[in-house]
Amino acid sequence: FKMQWLAGFSDALQPVGASLVLMAVAPDMQAAAQALRNTLVDGIAVTWATHPIMRMVRSQGLPVVAGGPQGPCYVTIDEHAAGQEMGQHLHDMGHDQVCILTGPVAHTTPKPSITTWNDYIAGQKPHEPWQRLTGLATGLNTTSLVIAQATHWTRTSGAEAAAAAAREAEHEPKPL
Repeated sequence: FKMQWLAGFSDALQPVGASLVLMAVAPDMQAAAQALRNTLVDGIAVTWATHPIMRMVRSQGLPVVAGGPQGPCYVTIDEHAAGQEMGQHLHDMGHDQVCILTGPVAHTTPKPSITTWNDYIAGQKPHEPWQRLTGLATGLNTTSLVIAQATHWTRTSGAEAAAAAAREAEHEPKPL
């Protein structure tokens, strides 16, 4: 993903005669600050706008473009529209039972949870769920939508949640 992002950014700079300089930022704040002082740039594009060095970048008045909603200027996609398009595609293909696998929202849980979309939405804070998920639900229209929520953001936890959802689906009555 990051290489595609960099390639796209570079392509967008070419018509205006601008260049792209790739700079790794050390986790050590002193080394990161020194690297920033030694680099002559007119602006910064980042994928990780929450790094502590960003305070220094902003204090120098450098324009910043981030790869997500992490500041006043960022580049992203229309998450709701993307989800709606995915949901519509699944619906058009005739899928009538869809399961979304997600990770924990705020904290880990002892075991995976399997819930309906409506119950999942009811348990979320106003800024949650993610716009892509609400778009997906919209695009699916009347399709049965189940959420399998993993206990952690790991491959093993995701596999456990998917297995739990599959077991539950085996025990549900099938439509005639």
